[in-house]
Amino acid sequence: MATTSVQKFLNQLSRNKNVQSFVNEFNRLGGELSKRGHELGKMWAAEKTKTIHEAQKRYTQVVKAVNASQKQLAREVNKALGKIQKSAEQVEKGLETYRKKALVQKNRAQKVIKSQLKSKKVTGARKKTAKKARRVSKKATR
Repeated sequence: MATTSVQKFLNQLSRNKNVQSFVNEFNRLGGELSKRGHELGKMWAAEKTKTIHEAQKRYTQVVKAVNASQKQLAREVNKALGKIQKSAEQVEKGLETYRKKALVQKNRAQKVIKSQLKSKKVTGARKKTAKKARRVSKKATR
């Protein structure tokens, strides 16, 4: 029942001139949109490729800048490492000379200490026992 009444209503509506003009206008607009959609798609594709090319150019520029920065940083690091190695070698040379001087002074000090110990032992052995004080008896004077 409800479906027959709906169908009757749709038939009457489709016969109406205003509805028919509306449907025709709607179909015409749909056709125009599909045509314009193809045109816009082509324009967007052109813009898209242009944007992609610009992005690729920008990317290559950034990559070049990064590579240049990397090379510069590597040069600076190598230069700094060279300076550090040079100064480390100088410090090692300086430490070696100080080590040699310290060994010489140590040997001298040991010789002096040994000689002092020997002289104390020798002088200790040479010591004579102290003489006992003699008793001097007083003679009685008459």
